Amino acid sequence: MADHAVDDGGNDIYVYTGGQVPQHLKNIITHARIDKSITRVDNRAFLNCPNLQSVDCHAGVETVGSAAFRNCPRLRSIKLPGVKNIGIKAFAKLGLRDVEFGNELRSIAAYAFYKCVNIQ
Repeated sequence: MADHAVDDGGNDIYVYTGGQVPQHLKNIITHARIDKSITRVDNRAFLNCPNLQSVDCHAGVETVGSAAFRNCPRLRSIKLPGVKNIGIKAFAKLGLRDVEFGNELRSIAAYAFYKCVNIQ
């Protein structure tokens, strides 16, 4: 499910409200915002979104599901202030350079950052 919004810079924003990104939008999405009603980014939610560059994630998101952002090569940075659990291969095969967690992080599953060789 999704809605669209426009930010102050005129960018089209995909507002994630659960489930998986529809196939017809995967190549179009460049910016995403996790809706305030969401506490979990579902398994495979943004899988194979090649142009996704940024994700605005609020502190109420506690879980990032398996392969949620897998194979999104243009995603360079993400802040997950309230995340507690990260699923298997959640961020595998990304160009990630910077990941920020809050104090709530409890578990990172196997291969969560597989082939993310640029993380600092």
